[in-house]
Amino acid sequence: MSIPSFDAAGNLPEGRHPASVENVRKVLVDGFPSSRTRSAIFDYWSHHREALLELVKVHRQWLAGSFTSDKADPADVDVVTVLDGLAFDELPRHRQLLVRMLIDGHYTEEFWNCDAYPVLVYPEGHPGHNKYLVGSQRWEDYFGYDRDGNARGVVEVSS
Repeated sequence: MSIPSFDAAGNLPEGRHPASVENVRKVLVDGFPSSRTRSAIFDYWSHHREALLELVKVHRQWLAGSFTSDKADPADVDVVTVLDGLAFDELPRHRQLLVRMLIDGHYTEEFWNCDAYPVLVYPEGHPGHNKYLVGSQRWEDYFGYDRDGNARGVVEVSS
């Protein structure tokens, strides 16, 4: 499990690249010793991740955007959190609201430096399964290219 080198456009190669939290720090923070923002973004994301894990089952997170590029000083990290939809549905209402606050991109970007979005996983045959497939594909397509149209990959951190 290692994050690959950046391509000529400064992006990770196309696809999902499995990594541990420690590997994210080593490659995307420690690998940029002159960065003024990466360490703080990593710390905010780590705390954000811990808060989510205390509330609901997280299958994995996809990290994307400029944090997963060779940009020295990204402003934030884009995060898609893949949650267990059935576990989320069974949470008491107040816990669901807490989880929603942690996956609402506008709030989380300002507070956690994480532009965070959810994908809820439901099994085949469940009414939410098609929504899961569409949502998952939408984020893969969205984060699969940079602003210049260059293909790029994402870092996948499993729980």
